[in-house]
Amino acid sequence: KDAEGKYLPKRFNGMVHAFTSIVKEEGVLALWTGVGPTVGRATALAAAELATYDEVKSQLLKSGYFQQGLLLTATTALASGYVSTVASSPFDVVKSRVMGQPLNPDGTGKLYSGMVDCFVKSSASEGPMSLYNGFWPNFGRVVPRVTIVFIVMAFLGWPLVRLKLAQAELGKIGPEAATIRATAMLWREAGAWLDPRRNALELLWQVSRPLIETDPPKIEGVRLTLFDLNAKRLLLQGEGKDLELVEKYIQWLKNEPALAGFTWKNPQPRLLPNGNAQFQAEGTPPGVSAGEEEGGENANTDSP
Repeated sequence: KDAEGKYLPKRFNGMVHAFTSIVKEEGVLALWTGVGPTVGRATALAAAELATYDEVKSQLLKSGYFQQGLLLTATTALASGYVSTVASSPFDVVKSRVMGQPLNPDGTGKLYSGMVDCFVKSSASEGPMSLYNGFWPNFGRVVPRVTIVFIVMAFLGWPLVRLKLAQAELGKIGPEAATIRATAMLWREAGAWLDPRRNALELLWQVSRPLIETDPPKIEGVRLTLFDLNAKRLLLQGEGKDLELVEKYIQWLKNEPALAGFTWKNPQPRLLPNGNAQFQAEGTPPGVSAGEEEGGENANTDSP
């Protein structure tokens, strides 16, 4: 409009035409005309929007009436949109008036010399509330945008940010974590040597004691042909001169206090052509369920 309020003839027929015409007629810097009011409005809007969102959200969570979720985000965005509209509306009015005023031939405004001048003149001539003209249409424009932005940030943006932050923190402790993991594995391996029920040499000594010592009473005529130990079971195979000696040895295994906690199972021994009895005994260590056991049930496997 001109000074009399009449509409001026249309200058541009599109965005590209406006861009090229302004650059040709007024220079490149003319594209930044009104940057001051625009920056002022954007600053007030963003500052009020973000600060209000964080503060209102924290207070709603403290109240106990809200939990993390869509309702909290939408309620917080509504409050944030209202406050940001209150903060930015004066800048919206001033920006529109400064940028829409008629210009002198030298490019200066005929009504206002700048943003501050517009604030002062508008408040003086129309009252401070004139700076809130169009408040509710502005509110209706700002709130949906703010709501959409914060919902997207809450459910898409922030989880990704937190993931990146967590990955960065894990990257910082990576060398220490590797050292801790290696130390833990060493202690796990050392545990097998510290626990008599898991130590291979200790177990071999215990199951061989009645075959080579007199205390407990030596069981003559029985020998071990296989000793196989892993984390899930202890497998023994051997031969005895007769079934009675084999049964005596098996019974000793089950009653020996040093082997307490092992669950033993042994198939029926097999008689060999030379009259000896071949046996197999499988012991499950403490803490291993029956379903995790390894080893066969067949005692008729030839000894190595």
